[in-house]
Amino acid sequence: MLTEPHTDLASRLMTTGVDVHPQVVNGGHDYAWWRGTVADALVWAFGPS
Repeated sequence: MLTEPHTDLASRLMTTGVDVHPQVVNGGHDYAWWRGTVADALVWAFGPS
């Protein structure tokens, strides 16, 4: 249910030059799914420490 609006947002951001790396997962919007991706996303966004 959230894939379409997120895909649209990612496309709009990319057309304005924002570096976007959307990922679609077959799971819920809860801790079990976030814990595996949040750390990678933070390193991507801010670089390694």
